[in-house]
Amino acid sequence: MARPKEFDVDDALQRALEVFWQRGYDATSLQHLVAAMGIQKASLYATFGDKHSLYLAALRRYQHETLEELTAHLAGAASPYRAVVEFLDEVLRHTARDGRRGCLCVNANIELAPHDESVADLLRQHHERMESLLAATLDRARTLGEIPRKADPRALATFLLGIVVAINVLGKQRATRRQLQALRDQAVAALAR
Repeated sequence: MARPKEFDVDDALQRALEVFWQRGYDATSLQHLVAAMGIQKASLYATFGDKHSLYLAALRRYQHETLEELTAHLAGAASPYRAVVEFLDEVLRHTARDGRRGCLCVNANIELAPHDESVADLLRQHHERMESLLAATLDRARTLGEIPRKADPRALATFLLGIVVAINVLGKQRATRRQLQALRDQAVAALAR
């Protein structure tokens, strides 16, 4: 009979996510992980597999949480346009406050996606879900007359996600608040065209 786990698996995964997010994949050692997770290497391997499998699980968790949070915010909004602007404002606030950390998905795109197909696949799928969610929200905004009738919701969604990536990358370079604000402002202006 297998012994029951002597640690909270969910909490351990969250702690691993935080380590990967703070340090990046390559700079995170197994020692960093077991210390932060409060478990032994054997427990890490038995529960999560190797470091790469743990990273994928942490990335999936991050993606699920961010998509769920954004879905709740956009779906429940009386003004889809305002909800999209609030999303951009939140990205700006987070980046201005904690820009060196960035977004875990953007970090993974830069560090791992070029040479790790499993990470690239997860990121592609997440991007498609995010883009579809934003496009549907912008389509509602167009139907309500909040953005021009000629607007292309899918193209705008692609553009907005590109701006979100740019804000995150520049935040890691310690761009000024004014520079990040300029990106946000141009994105909002594009919604009115």
